[in-house]
Amino acid sequence: MVIGQDICGKIALIHKKELKGKGFLSKCTSKFISFFYKEISKELSTIIVYDKNTNNEITGFAFFSTNLKYNTVFFRKNLLRILKFPSIYLPLITYACRHLFNKIKIDYSVELVQIAVESHFKGQGIALKLIQMAEKELMSRRIGSYYLQVHNNNLSAIKFYEKNGFNMVKDVKNKKIFKKEITY
Repeated sequence: MVIGQDICGKIALIHKKELKGKGFLSKCTSKFISFFYKEISKELSTIIVYDKNTNNEITGFAFFSTNLKYNTVFFRKNLLRILKFPSIYLPLITYACRHLFNKIKIDYSVELVQIAVESHFKGQGIALKLIQMAEKELMSRRIGSYYLQVHNNNLSAIKFYEKNGFNMVKDVKNKKIFKKEITY
């Protein structure tokens, strides 16, 4: 499902604010993050869900991918268009160098890549609602499980995932990898 530019802009602001410093994308400008989500939403392997409150404000979003090479696909398809975003050059070089030497062996194909909820809406069950929305879509695609990575120092996220049926399957470097089986 392709997401409109206005929604992508709001998702980008939440991403930038709530996921600051976490990963390559968070180090880019909101304008680039919005462009990324707009373009990646066109891929069949992408699932992006978001929640709106009664005031029509986006309160959070989740991004799942059934193709873990989504970054490669994105950069190949948009190489020339990316050149107009010079703010990504340094984060991209840093990301490439770090991942060139610190590859985590991934032996799965479906991942919850990003999830974020506006800080003033946290604690209202929105993250769980986002996960449930995405799981419905995964089930419609006959996908029975997915994975996610979480930094070891993100104790509140670890606690949330454990409480909601995720099982830790691997502890690598500074991350834990969790798996969730979806029951039909």
